[in-house]
Amino acid sequence: MLLSKILPGTGRGTAPEGRGGGGPPRGISVWRAPSTKLRLVPLPVPGRICGATLLALLPIPALAAPDVTIDDSNVFPESIAADAAGNLYASSFKGVIYRAPARSTKAVAWIRPDDTNKLLWTLGVLPDERSNSLWVCSTPVGFLTPPRPGEAAVVAFDLKTGAFKARYPLPAPADGKPAAAVVCNDMAVGQYGKLYITDTGAGRLLSLAPNAKAVTVETADPLLVGVEGPAFSADNILYVNNTRQNSILRVNRKSDGSFESLTKLTTSIPLNGPDALRPYKGNSFLQAETGGKGRATLVTISGDHADVKILSDDTGGGAAITHIGDIFYTVPGKIQYLFDPSLKGKDPGAFVIKAMPIGGAQ
Repeated sequence: MLLSKILPGTGRGTAPEGRGGGGPPRGISVWRAPSTKLRLVPLPVPGRICGATLLALLPIPALAAPDVTIDDSNVFPESIAADAAGNLYASSFKGVIYRAPARSTKAVAWIRPDDTNKLLWTLGVLPDERSNSLWVCSTPVGFLTPPRPGEAAVVAFDLKTGAFKARYPLPAPADGKPAAAVVCNDMAVGQYGKLYITDTGAGRLLSLAPNAKAVTVETADPLLVGVEGPAFSADNILYVNNTRQNSILRVNRKSDGSFESLTKLTTSIPLNGPDALRPYKGNSFLQAETGGKGRATLVTISGDHADVKILSDDTGGGAAITHIGDIFYTVPGKIQYLFDPSLKGKDPGAFVIKAMPIGGAQ
C-alpha cells in the first residue's frame, strides 16, 4: 500500500532517512567478553586438544546491539538517523523529533513543534557534525481532518541542544504544479557543506549552500518524480533513489558542484519501493525498500551499475534505515493505521527501532 493514496503524486512507501558527507558514523561501543588467556594443560590423550582448550581458542562474539523503543504512542516515524557519537534520531507524523542517547534502549521526545519552528509532519532527519546541525524536513499534511496546512521547509536545529536555528521554505514549483505538491523528503550534505534536498511530489532536487538565506532548485526532471533518499559516496558522488520508478540515479555535477545531468543505474535485482538511502562505506549504501513486507538492502555502486544484496526481507515496510558501525537500524512506520479503514482508530502498538548486523547479505 503506497502513501500516494493519501498524498497523490508523491509515490512514497507505506511507511511515512543519509547522513551525507562527513564520512560514516563511528561504531557504537558494545560490551565484549574479556579475552581468555591460554595456559598449557596436560592432555588426556597425546596429540589431541581437549574441549576446554579448543573453546578457549574460539573467538567470543560481541553482544548484539539493543533495539530502541520510541517512548510515545502514534508516532509513525518516517526517518531515522545516527550521529558520530551513536545517538539516534527519529522523525514522526506528529512533527516531534525523538532522540535516543548512545547505547540507550529508549528514544524520547527532544524537539516539539511550536510557532517558531513550524514543524508539521517531519520526514527526513539528518545530523551534520560539521555545522553542528540537525536538519529536518517538514511537510504539510492534507489528508487529516482537519488538515495540517503550511509550507514544506527544511529546518535546522542545534545538534547538541536541539535549539532552533533557522527555517528555509522550499520554493513553489515553476512548472504549474500546486504548492501542495511540494514534499520536503530527505537530505544529504556534500563534501563542502552544501545541503541537497529531495522533493518527492514535484520531482526536484534542491540545495542550500553554506550561509545561504534561501533554498534553490538544482533541477526538476521527470526522472525525479517520486525521488526519495539522497546520499553521497566516500568520493563525493551524489546518488538518489526513486520509490515510484524503482530506480537509482547518479547526479552528475559540474566542477563547481552545480547540476549537470542524471544517469540511471542498472541494478542486479529489481528494486521494490526504495526509500531511505544512507552511506555506509566507500561506494556502498544502505537502502530501505517499502514494497511487500519491506526490505533492507546493501547497495554497492560501480560505474553505472548497482549491486543490491538483501540484508533483511521483512522490515515491516519501514521507510527508514541508518547504521552505527556495522549494525543497521530500521523501524516500521505503520502509516497504514492512519488511512486504512480496517485499521484506522486501532492501536498500532509500540514503535521499535530494530538493530541488526550488516553482515550476511543474501
